Amino acid sequence: GGNCAKPPCGTSPHEVKVSLSDPEGDFAGLTAEEINRVVKARAGIFKACYQHELNRSPGLGGKIVVHFVIGGDGVVKSAKTAGGTTMRNDAVESCVNSNIMRLKFPAKGGQANVNYPFLFQPGG
Repeated sequence: GGNCAKPPCGTSPHEVKVSLSDPEGDFAGLTAEEINRVVKARAGIFKACYQHELNRSPGLGGKIVVHFVIGGDGVVKSAKTAGGTTMRNDAVESCVNSNIMRLKFPAKGGQANVNYPFLFQPGG
């Protein structure tokens, strides 16, 4: 997007980049690929969590590591920010966590403990 002298510049929001790393942990029958597929399918929602706050706090960026537990039925039982998180923005963290809670994974019968890193950067 081009440069403009003063905001608001049209309606185009900031360009943002979201990098999803491979999950780590005990997947209990799920594979990293299956977990990635579900999370990446909703990447736009996680991007929107960040974009919303970036508009209010220019220069905001960093990593959010989410620790979440997937029940044997594929439903996420809990999601919380874990060690390694560098963004330090409660609004983005709670938005990401609440959207992780809405994900539905393949039912494999075991309880999976997953640490999933999201890296959010201003793009453009």
